[in-house]
This record gives sequence, C-alpha cells and structure tokens, in this order.
Amino acid sequence: MKPRIHRHHYTMMAALGLGWALFAHFTWTPGLLREPEVWGFFALTVLAEALPVELPRGRGTVSVSFPIIFAASIVFGPAVGFFVGSFGTLSLRQLSGVVPWQGVVLNRLQLGLAGGLSGLVFRAVATPGAGAIAPWVALILGGATYFLVNAGSVALMLSLLYRIPLWSFVRTTMLGPMGSYLGLIPITYVMVAAYESVGFLGLALFFLPLLVARHSFQMYNAIRRSYDDMVAALADALEARDAYTAGHAQRVGEIAMGLGRALHLSEDRLELVGLAGLLHDIGKIAVPDRILNKKTALSRAERAVMRRHPLIGHGIVRHIKFLEDGVRWVRHHHEEWDGTGYPDGLVGESIPLGARIISIADSIDAMLSDRPYRMARRLTQAAEELARHSGRQYDPRLVEAFLRLCGDRRFVNETLRQPAPLAPKDVERLIALARESASRAEAAAGAELEPAPPRPKRYRVKRVRYVLTRRIQPGSGVKVFGEPSGERRG
Repeated sequence: MKPRIHRHHYTMMAALGLGWALFAHFTWTPGLLREPEVWGFFALTVLAEALPVELPRGRGTVSVSFPIIFAASIVFGPAVGFFVGSFGTLSLRQLSGVVPWQGVVLNRLQLGLAGGLSGLVFRAVATPGAGAIAPWVALILGGATYFLVNAGSVALMLSLLYRIPLWSFVRTTMLGPMGSYLGLIPITYVMVAAYESVGFLGLALFFLPLLVARHSFQMYNAIRRSYDDMVAALADALEARDAYTAGHAQRVGEIAMGLGRALHLSEDRLELVGLAGLLHDIGKIAVPDRILNKKTALSRAERAVMRRHPLIGHGIVRHIKFLEDGVRWVRHHHEEWDGTGYPDGLVGESIPLGARIISIADSIDAMLSDRPYRMARRLTQAAEELARHSGRQYDPRLVEAFLRLCGDRRFVNETLRQPAPLAPKDVERLIALARESASRAEAAAGAELEPAPPRPKRYRVKRVRYVLTRRIQPGSGVKVFGEPSGERRG
C-alpha cells in the first residue's frame, strides 16, 4: 500500500523547518556564495543528484552526493554545507511532480540540516593541535552525524506513518546503508585533500570514484531486481495453468505483508514474507492438471498427491539464497496450530511465524475468490470461518490481529479488494468468537494430554483357545471357548 499524506508529514515538516530556520539564522553570513568554488561544489551535487540509482521495489532513489556535501561543509564551513544540501539536491524528478511537494520539502529540510550539522561536528572535533588522529575522528563523527540526521528522520517519518516501532525502520533504513556511508567517508577526505592541493580541478577529477560507487549501487540493485523478476516469473508460471487462481499468489503476498505490518514486523521481514507468500504454492507446478483443476472433491489418492506440494516447493525455492527463512515458510504454510497439518505435523509456536501468517493469508484469499467448486464468500463469512478455527488451524494471536484489520477500510479496499470493511461491532463479535474457539481448542488439547484410566485386560478368542488347548489336560471336562457346545477336546 502506498502511504497517503498524513498529518505526521506536517508535524515533521514543522519540526525540521524550525531547526532549519534556526540553523540558517545562527550560521549564515553575507558573501558566502560569492566564491566560484562554492558553486562548483553546488554543480557537482546537482550532477550527482541527476544520476540517482533506483532502489528495488520502487522504494525511491539513492545518490552519491553525500561526500560532496560533506566536503563543502568542511572546506567552506557548515553554512555552505547547509546551502548545498538544501538546494543542490533538488532534482528534475522532484520538480516534475513525481514526488509530492510535502516529500520535496521534507528532503530539503533534512538534507540541509544533515549537511550543516555534519560540518559543525567536524569543526568542533578537528581543533588545531589536537593531534594527527583528530581529523579522522572528526571525519567519522561528522559523517555519522550526516547519516543520523538524514536516515534517522526518514526512519522516524516511516514509523509514524505506518504505526510501526521505530526500531523496525532503524534496522532497514539505517543499519543496512550505514556501511555504504562509512565507505564514502575516505572519498570525502580525498576530495578535500585534492581541493586544497590542486584546486577545483582536482576535486572534479575525484568525482570519478563517486561514479564508480554509483555503478556498484546499480549492479547490486540490478541483481536484486533480477531475483524479484525470477520470483515473479515462477509465480506466473504456476498461475498460467489455472485461470481460477490468477493473481492468487500476488494477493497472498500483499495480505501477508499487511498482516505482518499489523504485527510490527521489521521492513526486511515484511519484504521476505511478501516474497514467500508469492511463492507459497510453487510446488503445485508438479501437480497434474486433472487434480489441480478438478471441479469436484478430491479422492484420498488425489489429496495425497496435492499434499506433496509444500515439499516440492521447498525443494524448488531452497536454491534461492536471498529467501533465507522464507524457504521454511514455503514448506510449513499448511501446518496447523493443533498439529494436524502437513507435511511435518508441527504444533503451535514450533511453526515459523512467517508460515503462520501465510497460512491465514492463503485461506482468506481462497475464501474471498471464486474456485472451480464454489463461489466466493463475503468478507463477513470468511472472517467468521477464520474465527471458528482459531486455536485449531490458526494461531489465535494472528487471527485476532487479522480480524482487527478487517475493520480498516484502507486494508479491506486496497489489499483484500472488498467493497466495505466490517463494522466495529462485527469485529468485536468475531474476536469474541475467535477467543471462545481458541479456549475450546485449548481445553480439548489439555483433555487429550491427561492419562487415560487403565483398561481391564481383554484376550482375543484365538489367544484364549491357544492357552486353554495347550495347558488343559485331556479328559478334564473343561469346555474350550469357541467350540460347539458339548464338544470336548482330547
């Protein structure tokens, strides 16, 4: 789901705008922009922003302008870094309306503050006479400041927008790219040294390493996009065999991500559960068409063939290295909470969380879609069916989270493709039903675990006949069970 413009945008804009205005008031002095070299740094920043790298899955772009802005802040002072960061990063893509104006303003504010504050930290640490190591410490701390202001504000904005704990976005928007930012700090040092030794010409020559870094970003993203394309191609190959399930894998992935977001999963786990949801039924590619498209109930033998698809799918996707835990989720998405699922009969928490999420997403989309053997159900009917099987087939905690999502208009309209969400009273009624079903299932499971009372020993007739005929002496007059009345042995 694409985020809508929310009041948190304006809250962040106000906070960053106040910081931006205060920084400009206390650091800006007339005449800073009269030196031609300042405009040289500005031009290189514009050029770097004009060559962005598209991030996978349409998550935006990234450029290599950070070392240029940081170098400008070191050479000419924090105010110039503030100016270059604020306005040199304005690209044609942003001016063309592709990015909403609120996003454009937020980027200007955060990048301006990042460029200015990184210069302040550098100058505070790299004091004269502090030793040879001080400049390197100042570079690292200044670069870290730039990174924290830039990536931290993005993480905070996303956390407020999606109502997900800040740490989830810190892991993806900060911890992941941190290595790349730190790797660009030596380039900043080289650019500053080149400018001080040769002038602007030397600075322009060292723009070439940034182009190499950009090419590395592009290669990484191209590899990642090729993986995504491969996953989509596998899902399309399966769905091409059955018109009734067209789009099912895509919808399961989207529903799984929506449920994972409600459970506050981190962004990298959300992406993984979406990919695993897309591939959850890939093993059905080995199921014969006569079984896959059968319009009546499957026979016992046919069900046995169908139940092999999680194992086959696991064998296919285990070679896709970047899926990581998603490989196990594909294998276990038909496991059930009470241990009656397949292929391994896992119980409760031993079923991976991703597999439990995909199980609910798979079931819901199946109930809301037309199939060869039945028509689609209404959302109320599907949600009630889910609630009735809470604690038996599905994880009760996940069932309750999904039922609450059924009252969210945006999730229901955009992800479930249903006309209207459930009314609040219906959501509470279904949650109560789910809790009752889970309690009954837990009580039944507890009763099964209690030791049964000892049963009296019973012997089968053949055993009794064997004992009696072997141990009773002939002529004793004792009748052997099972023999005709009056008949004696011996």
